[in-house]
Amino acid sequence: MWGKHCDEAVKKLGFVPIGPNWPSMYCYSKLNLLLVVFVDDLKLAGPEGNLAKGWTMLRSLLNIEPETDLGMCLGCTLRKGENRLKDGSRVSSITFDMESFLEQCVEKYEEIAGKDVALKHVAAPSLPEETKQHPAQAPCSKSDMNTCPWCSCSFSGRGTSLFSEHAKGINDTAI
Repeated sequence: MWGKHCDEAVKKLGFVPIGPNWPSMYCYSKLNLLLVVFVDDLKLAGPEGNLAKGWTMLRSLLNIEPETDLGMCLGCTLRKGENRLKDGSRVSSITFDMESFLEQCVEKYEEIAGKDVALKHVAAPSLPEETKQHPAQAPCSKSDMNTCPWCSCSFSGRGTSLFSEHAKGINDTAI
């Protein structure tokens, strides 16, 4: 019920869904904003000067709490960072840190199995996956072929997005 209400409200405000493969993600091109909705957790990204306007718009139709720094999302602690591309330019990044969630899982397992159970030390909890050519890794572009400035991999038009031209100057807040 909330999901339907929220979807209708953000569309009424002029936020446009990114596409069928990205449910609950919306773009508001007039202010260069990207909105992500997961249940009652909203994340808004865009130029710092436009974020307050975006939150005010959202509050005009949605009863939501005041925004905060990134905090938690989907069980992950979100952390802001900065990286340099191969050409030397700086880009903002967000890390989804699942360490505390994984620690809770281990604690729950030990609670059920008993504290004297021995856990193996492993380099990674799952098999490695090749993700370089995964569509989610593709840079946002409206051209048929584009190259990621971070990893220099080439992608054929799979990274197109309504939000692509607004990738620079992004800041973020969340509720």
